[in-house]
Amino acid sequence: MAHKKSDTPTRDWSVKGDVREVIEEYLAEYPDGLDRDGQLILDPHMRRVLQRLAVDERARTAISAITKTAGEVWELADLCMDAERTMRTFHQVLTEEREMVERLHRHRQSVEDLREFIGQVSKHPDHPGVGWVAIGTTEEKRFHTALNRIAALIELRQETADIAIVDLGVTRKSAAKTAAETAAIGWLADFVASYFNKPFALQVAILAEVALGIGEVSEDRVRQALKARRRR
Repeated sequence: MAHKKSDTPTRDWSVKGDVREVIEEYLAEYPDGLDRDGQLILDPHMRRVLQRLAVDERARTAISAITKTAGEVWELADLCMDAERTMRTFHQVLTEEREMVERLHRHRQSVEDLREFIGQVSKHPDHPGVGWVAIGTTEEKRFHTALNRIAALIELRQETADIAIVDLGVTRKSAAKTAAETAAIGWLADFVASYFNKPFALQVAILAEVALGIGEVSEDRVRQALKARRRR
């Protein structure tokens, strides 16, 4: 999730600057979390992540080691906020997407049942005592076109559900207590490596501890979480 940089020209995002100042300047600009249009920029969870990053010396050092500009400092802070949300909402999102997959299966069957129904009612019954619902060829095509669109929407939603489940780094151990943490660590490690073109395992471990508000995270755990995510 990309968050909004400052609307005011007070910060040159191409210059590194002090990590703490960059973060605290952003926090100060949105004291209530809203921009001038009333759009939510920082919810309380995001704000707490930024506050932890700003005051923790190890986190600031890790950010400095990874980034070269103030813009990159913000991009990295953005990734940390998204990683925290991944952990916090892991089980809820996983449950919702799995339930959605089950509903989509039922929706597919409903579409097929309706196709069969349209085919039946559009045919003249053989028995004279059975009433006939007259559906013209044009109207029948419209019904099938609508069902085709619904079927396509079902498959599109299936695709997004599959992507969400995969993106969470779901494994057989997804019900485990540490699954949400592992998914968030893997997510952060993957995006840091992709965005900054280097794994930065030590720095990611420190940022995971601080941003996620969890216990000690080792470099090995970062590597394992990243490996599990990329093995999907």
